[in-house]
Amino acid sequence: MFSNKSNITDWVVVTYENLSQTVVGGVRAFKFREFLRGKNKKVTLITREKSFPDDIQIGEFPIPKLIIRGINFFFVDPAFMWVIRVYQHVRKKRDFILFTTSPPHGIHLLGCLFKFARRDDVHWIADFRDPFTDNILYKPFLSKRFVDKIYENIIYKYADTLVFNTDTYLVDFVKKHPGLRSKAIVIRNGFDASVNGKEKKAWTKFIYSGGNYKGLAIQGIHRFLELLSNYNKGIRCDVIGEEFYDEDEKYYLLDYLGRVDQDRVLPIISEYVYGLIFLPKANITTGRVPQKFYDYLGAGIIPVCINPSREMKAIMKKLRIGIVIYEESDFNKIYLNFVKRKSNIDFHRDAIMEYSRTHQFSKLLYDLGN
Repeated sequence: MFSNKSNITDWVVVTYENLSQTVVGGVRAFKFREFLRGKNKKVTLITREKSFPDDIQIGEFPIPKLIIRGINFFFVDPAFMWVIRVYQHVRKKRDFILFTTSPPHGIHLLGCLFKFARRDDVHWIADFRDPFTDNILYKPFLSKRFVDKIYENIIYKYADTLVFNTDTYLVDFVKKHPGLRSKAIVIRNGFDASVNGKEKKAWTKFIYSGGNYKGLAIQGIHRFLELLSNYNKGIRCDVIGEEFYDEDEKYYLLDYLGRVDQDRVLPIISEYVYGLIFLPKANITTGRVPQKFYDYLGAGIIPVCINPSREMKAIMKKLRIGIVIYEESDFNKIYLNFVKRKSNIDFHRDAIMEYSRTHQFSKLLYDLGN
């Protein structure tokens, strides 16, 4: 690792996900690029399909998909082959900070290649937006699990800085790798900006924004709304995202607003009092925090969390805001809680700003002395 990284202003940010292809995966890299430029850093962003004229676009590796699938049956993911092309593009560059953000986790092979080449002039930051082999969604072929674990440990060993997106994930990492604590830091996804809420809609009109988890989210929030509607017939929920259909169920309490550009999400949801979040039960003990949770905080609305993760509960406790719901919850008490809170919202704005992207990215620069 070069000793004078505090004087380095040249950054290379690499993301496999494109801003137009995904709401969360591509956003982190692109927002980070904007932040760095605001700090007078020279930033090169490399992706598969550029969203802005000055991005570097590098196409997929020209290998038949059947062969790639065969390779990926044993090793990592599709980004593995693409990274080879990226390395050829940037290998002659000198004195820079390399920021690789995953998933897919094959993207971190780029940092490994620089370190295997003994490039001490490159400070490599491996950014884990989501955990790798410890992710509850990680269910690969048995042939991959052994190799992926070795690859993951190589990343941990050779990266100069390891970025995790929640305290829970950092704590779990340190328990397994106590000797690497000094190179690990938490940088949350966060929200883009704090929005001053307009005149609020009636509290009985909820908002849900985000993914559907293969239909589980819509099913879960509709069951919750049905139970709550036993106490108030005016209960309904607006949904930002693609409309979900199920021949066996009628979601009569949902009103679909369609897909919304990321920049419009916060102004729209700020008009509501309560925002719904649903996670499958398997997430309760994890560090998972959906992007909508941060968006709700930034928009000044109360997160109503069905099966919240351990990390989400910790944040809500710290901020003294939010409502936690499980299937076994007493809905009479829950309803009274809604009625009580809807006219008594104290958001502790100063505390919430800690979860903005700007604050989170600033932590990384501070950690680097950059």
